[in-house]
Amino acid sequence: MLVARPQLALWRSGRGWNSSSVPARILARGTHALGEYHGTIPEETVSTRIDVWLSGQLPHTSRARVQDSIRKGLALVNGKTITKPSFPVIGGDEVVCTLCGAAPLEATPERIQLDIVHEDDHVIVVNKAADMDEQSQLSLSEQFKSRKVRRTYLSLTCGTPSTTSGRIEAEILRDPRDRKRMTTSDTVPSARNARFAASRYKVLDVLANGGVALVQWKLETGRTHQIRVHARYMGFPLLGDDVYGGTVGKANSTLLSALCATKTNSRKKIHEFTSDIRRPCLHAYSLGFEHPATEKYVHFTCPPPEDFEEAWTRLRDMKPEA
Repeated sequence: MLVARPQLALWRSGRGWNSSSVPARILARGTHALGEYHGTIPEETVSTRIDVWLSGQLPHTSRARVQDSIRKGLALVNGKTITKPSFPVIGGDEVVCTLCGAAPLEATPERIQLDIVHEDDHVIVVNKAADMDEQSQLSLSEQFKSRKVRRTYLSLTCGTPSTTSGRIEAEILRDPRDRKRMTTSDTVPSARNARFAASRYKVLDVLANGGVALVQWKLETGRTHQIRVHARYMGFPLLGDDVYGGTVGKANSTLLSALCATKTNSRKKIHEFTSDIRRPCLHAYSLGFEHPATEKYVHFTCPPPEDFEEAWTRLRDMKPEA
């Protein structure tokens, strides 16, 4: 089963985490009043953390408050009290949560395993798991703002762009029809608050006879969901990105067409593959920046995680029917 996304992130002592990884929100059937939520997770929902799921259903409640409520035993899953914010929930689970008072604005240490790529007296570079709690404030935020930080991403897209490389310039803003998503300004009449966004892409590998492509991305800006939004803008959403068009249905139709799959076994193989994709196929591959102490440029890379590599390998083995 394909699971969460590792991603490079920066952290400096006393500052906290920062990441572009944003969990996909899952809509649920449920009701909530002030201070309480009661709902049933849709059957098609894959496993996710209870705090992540509840935060998606309570957009006006901070995740810290949700986590504090869970730790105090105020959350029930199928009638059982849950005290761990990381407790996994799946489709069909009944969730009840009573919110406690607002959590204090302070950091709480947590014992976690870290995959450290580089560490010295001034900065640490960590391969951050996608389900790790996100905080704010980054010690090198000024380099991000001035676009001095160089980031390279790898993705698997539904379909292959017609040009092997190019540059996308499309303003991004929050989607007024769904505040949890972003969109490009061309989809919103008289768009306000749209922000300039530019991405460069390069096709590195054509897979499954063009049904999927391995694409490298280099960002000129760092907008929320920028790669995912720009990939959709191109017409080639990321594989596994349900929020921005890379659904199982989209992946199935694209692969079935590219591989001319008509035989039962071929179609079954494709359906099994797309069903195993549990997240957007996007990976932060490299990170470069000016070291805050030495002022020398440093560069780090992190290979794709196991689920990304597995999908890539399976796609390379997919050939058109004879």
